[in-house]
Amino acid sequence: MKNKFQYWLLYGFLLLLFFQFSRLVFVLVYFENLQSVVGLSQKINIFTQGLKLDLSTTGYLLIIPSLVLLFQSFSKYNWSKIFLRVYTQVIYLLLAGLSISDLFLYKQWGFRLDSTPFHYLKNPGEVVNFAPPIQLIANLTLTLFLWWIFIKIYRYWLEPKLVFKQKNFIVQAFVFLVLGASLIFPIRGGIGLTPLNFSHVFFSNNAFANQATINVPWNVIYSWSEMNKLQERYQFMPSDEAQKKFKRFYPKDSTFTPMLNVAKPNIVLLILESFTAKLVDRKLDNKVITPNLNQLIREGIYFSNCYASGSRTDKGLVATLSAYPAMPRSSIINYQQKARKLPSLIRDLKQAGYQSKFYYGGDINFANQKSYLLLSEIDKIIDKQNFDNSDYNAKWGAHDHLVFEKLIAELPTGNSPFFHILLSLSSHEPFEVPMETVFPGNDADHKFANSAHYTDQSLGKFVEQLKASPNWDNTLLIITADHGIQNLDNSAFYTAEKFKIPLVWLGGALAKDSTNITSYVSQTDIAPSLLKQLKINQDHYLFSKDIFSNKALSFAYYSFNNGAGFVSDSLISIFNNRNQKYILQEGRNGEFPSSPEQVYLQMLSTDYFEK
Repeated sequence: MKNKFQYWLLYGFLLLLFFQFSRLVFVLVYFENLQSVVGLSQKINIFTQGLKLDLSTTGYLLIIPSLVLLFQSFSKYNWSKIFLRVYTQVIYLLLAGLSISDLFLYKQWGFRLDSTPFHYLKNPGEVVNFAPPIQLIANLTLTLFLWWIFIKIYRYWLEPKLVFKQKNFIVQAFVFLVLGASLIFPIRGGIGLTPLNFSHVFFSNNAFANQATINVPWNVIYSWSEMNKLQERYQFMPSDEAQKKFKRFYPKDSTFTPMLNVAKPNIVLLILESFTAKLVDRKLDNKVITPNLNQLIREGIYFSNCYASGSRTDKGLVATLSAYPAMPRSSIINYQQKARKLPSLIRDLKQAGYQSKFYYGGDINFANQKSYLLLSEIDKIIDKQNFDNSDYNAKWGAHDHLVFEKLIAELPTGNSPFFHILLSLSSHEPFEVPMETVFPGNDADHKFANSAHYTDQSLGKFVEQLKASPNWDNTLLIITADHGIQNLDNSAFYTAEKFKIPLVWLGGALAKDSTNITSYVSQTDIAPSLLKQLKINQDHYLFSKDIFSNKALSFAYYSFNNGAGFVSDSLISIFNNRNQKYILQEGRNGEFPSSPEQVYLQMLSTDYFEK
């Protein structure tokens, strides 16, 4: 059994060696790009961070050897040696082919190999046309050479350890059963709440450094697992008809309504977890849930008909910071080659001289948030790792008051403008907060109200401190939510009420206050409207309007699981794509085309797949 155990360990080590060797070859081939990575430590991090994905892929590939060695324990015949030799030859041929293909394709595509080429397997002639014959020959030759090297190592270093002895077969079976089961840890990336994704390995603002950490076979597996979501295109009408109708949503608008009294204000954006508009001026058990938010709404410019684009935090971040609407089933944040093409409020402000920080009390790796922020060129990320372990008094991480305190303590006092973003956490299930219970009760509504009341307390204290600071007169504070929630009125998952969220602008940098704007707006309208106020070009935001313009149409689009909704002053239209039927249609289209949510979803789908 000792030899078999050594074989198992060495098998995994040889796979890790292959992945790190492939990564070394990749950075050497693209040495010119590597020179843009500043500092030796950053270059070393390419290999140490990439090791996480290497371990995950190794875990997947060790499942079969673990099962083979387990079942071999009960057999009188040594069939495992031949089986594992064939398995290993096939695996390394695939690994070598993927790694060498990636070397050729990265130069043309600018991103690491994923499942994209497999879309062309139905038409192999297109592959031949795409790649010159000399490139195909070179690819095949290098693949076979790399495969031959590692198979030689396997045959002479590992295979001799597969010595068959029918002893202690029960112990052997148990050992390999445990070893096989333990592979879940490297596959998943540990025991945390967040499964392994790009955010666990992306570490730098340098795009090539992050690209180099990617394990190509893992990337192929990951993107292949998401492929079924990508295949859902939405085509309700001819493309030219949809395009013509879509133009009616965003008519050309050259008007400008100045709302700021400072040319380059400091900007603080607060994105509150699950803060539905149902919380505004709401009482439960005759007690006000969010008194501070209610007061702030009356002080600033409040948009009383603002809607989230989707129902998850990852979709809310992209809608708010990239003005990109949510697709029904898939999230663009999960597709690195698409996410990198998104416009970015962070990037646009950076080019205008703003320094940026993102504050979050949880694991920033969750739902690929970190990779999205790094692709957006964020300057610094603060997450649960920046808090003491004693502060981890919630399931998801540090509680909101600690994050707000860190944000207020770190606000710069210099002349350079800053853009700081805070994503709150405590009003997420399981709604555990470090506060004496205000709304007692074990039902979901009371627990949520209690957590929202706590976050509201943290918000109120933060704004009070910000008002007392020298920054206030030069600060624009924007408060909104990542998405709504079903709680309080038990709203159905598709209803407009579930997606309605608060949006308020306030601060000393505003030239106007105590205003209620009732026109219908979306999360996707925030970024370009802000840029327009700063006189920064916002033409690359295709799915948004200026929320301060009288010429902008009053409407909001949102999506739910396999469906979409459209709301305006005169219309509400909710379409279920699963059964191709309307859930609700009320009012008149008026200035909008018929089936507006279908037009919008089709154009969004087209843009999404072209990225």
